[in-house]
Amino acid sequence: MYTEPFLMLPLIIAILISASLVFYYLRIKHTERMGLIKVGLNVINEDSLTYLKYSVLSKGIFLICLGIGLLVAKIITVRFDSLNNFLTYLIALLLFGGIGLLVYYRVLRSKI
Repeated sequence: MYTEPFLMLPLIIAILISASLVFYYLRIKHTERMGLIKVGLNVINEDSLTYLKYSVLSKGIFLICLGIGLLVAKIITVRFDSLNNFLTYLIALLLFGGIGLLVYYRVLRSKI
């Protein structure tokens, strides 16, 4: 009866260790950037801005296509009651997610 709280102990320890590692990494990165600013160097260069722009574009196209996939899956499940809802949603999300990645590839290829 009293053993149930101890089953969560490894999970809590893993979460605490992971959180402390992320905090340590962010603190080291912040200290490094502050050192670069004190020296007078530019923290953000042009390559990282270009990468950030294309990264946001890829995530935007991907999420828009996932939203369209959710909409299509909802319409299909409402229209056809005999289909498995989970499978329909999974197939639509994978299909439209892949289409979104292909659209991003075409956009990126036309920009280069």
